[in-house]
Amino acid sequence: MSVLKVLLEIFLIFGLPIMTMAGIVIGTKWTYSRARRKGYRPPIASLISVTWWIVGALGSVIWDLHRPSGEDFMQVYQLRFIVLAVPTNAILISALPRTNTRTFGPRRVRFSWYKFMLCLGFACLLSPALAFVLWVVGRAETFWIWTSLIAIVPFGLCFSFLLAPFFKRFEDRMESPETIEKCLSEDPRPPVLYLRPFELDLMTFADRRPFEHYFCQSVTELVGPLIALGNPQDYVQQNPAVRLYATDSDWVQRLEELAWRSSCIIVEMARSDNLRTEFEFLRQAGLQNKLFIFTGHPSPYYDLRFLERLHFGAVYAKWAAFSRDLARIGYDMPETDPGLGSVITFDECGRSIILTTEARSPTEFVEPIKAWLSTHEMIGRCVPTSCVACGRQYHVFPADFPKLRQRWCPDCSRAVYMNCFERLWLLTFVALILSQVIIFIGCSSKFERWLNNYVLTGMVLPVFLIDWWIWAKVQKSNKRRIGRRIVSRYGTLAAAGDAVAMANLGILCKDVDEVAAAAWFRKAAEAGDVGGMINLAQMYEERRGGLRNDANQALTWYRSAASIGSPLARRRVQCAEVSDETA
Repeated sequence: MSVLKVLLEIFLIFGLPIMTMAGIVIGTKWTYSRARRKGYRPPIASLISVTWWIVGALGSVIWDLHRPSGEDFMQVYQLRFIVLAVPTNAILISALPRTNTRTFGPRRVRFSWYKFMLCLGFACLLSPALAFVLWVVGRAETFWIWTSLIAIVPFGLCFSFLLAPFFKRFEDRMESPETIEKCLSEDPRPPVLYLRPFELDLMTFADRRPFEHYFCQSVTELVGPLIALGNPQDYVQQNPAVRLYATDSDWVQRLEELAWRSSCIIVEMARSDNLRTEFEFLRQAGLQNKLFIFTGHPSPYYDLRFLERLHFGAVYAKWAAFSRDLARIGYDMPETDPGLGSVITFDECGRSIILTTEARSPTEFVEPIKAWLSTHEMIGRCVPTSCVACGRQYHVFPADFPKLRQRWCPDCSRAVYMNCFERLWLLTFVALILSQVIIFIGCSSKFERWLNNYVLTGMVLPVFLIDWWIWAKVQKSNKRRIGRRIVSRYGTLAAAGDAVAMANLGILCKDVDEVAAAAWFRKAAEAGDVGGMINLAQMYEERRGGLRNDANQALTWYRSAASIGSPLARRRVQCAEVSDETA
């Protein structure tokens, strides 16, 4: 059996089902978003989004009413499903007419899906009784009784006990909506206004949650209640931000009222015509000092949101285009990209102020905003500095600015241990081992026959021993390379005057070159590092590194470390004084 045939069989067994399920999920999500963009409400859009794969499934069965012979029935069925479902989906969406379901004011129940699901569920639950009555009068067979019990009753239970309570919660929210006046009466603090393109309500920000779900708790606890303008196409009032549903004619007036009333205005970096209008209004009204822009979340999955543009429209923005748009309407934006995890505000003249960078939790985003609003204090990573290794500009905490060892950019810190090329090499090696396993298993149609194949059995052990030997060599080489990088990093910091890096270099050289270690300990001690003082005193006591046995020098350095606050040095000084008194 050739390798290509083995790979084809593996694809048909594992890859085709995965591709089919992924196509169903992605296609359903894409169809739902397209139906919503054409103006259909969520219940109708949900029905439309499942129609295409239901048609594909039924069409695949009708295509051949008799089960094909052989073991490849499911593979043939999946291929027919893909052939039928994808064109059906494209034709369905292209032929779907646009409709206007924009509503203003409070959300109201127009059609009770809760009552509909209850009626449908009860009808399914009563179907066995109807079949029994028909059987008694001789109009049906017992087959229909068992069919209704096995096939229809589970649907009735699902409709009555799962879907009906789900729609009941939505209708309760629509009957008693939370208004902004009610929210502000319960919390007297000025609110926080959230502006965004409406497409962002469905896009994830971090931890698989949208922007307002991610920040609502922190914003409410630290600053004030979160409010927003509502999307006229919302079927029910969305949570967690309290929404005001304005009309097309007065939404700018409502925006002005909320903007003047709020303590701050938060915006995620995005692009849309309405958002540009809101930015222009804030600049013209002189409210730009209330504006706080979030550049995104520094997680590896945030940049993958460009895939969601296929579903939710082109609102995803890169920094260059976003800053260019704001500069055209009077905002003085930073010259360089501050990076993901940044919060930017503006002064009275429209000049940008970076409050923090590289924030990774809601608290790290919101706490700098609270400090700026209350005391105009900057507590985030807002002090610009440059990396001592590569020279790249980045930001640090104000308390970390005097510390040279903190001036190492995140890219250089990660590159110390393993760079992207080494990670890629390791992944390639692991993939090679997995491919060997797959080829060995797939070289025969049956696993038992492969076990009895002595040629392949004799090849497995040597191949995997060679793989293990290569893996051990690679890991050992990586450890040596990482050690050289750490030494190079400490050398760069020590050359810049960092006493802690000097002491660490002495520790690394202690087992290799004691003279060099003593020299680094002396430099670190003279620069004021406690570790350097203690290690230099120990080398005086142990007569190492070319130093003579000098108790007075050792005691001098112990006293210097004890004066800084080292408990170990204090105990050594006390022991020395006790021994002197005893002598």
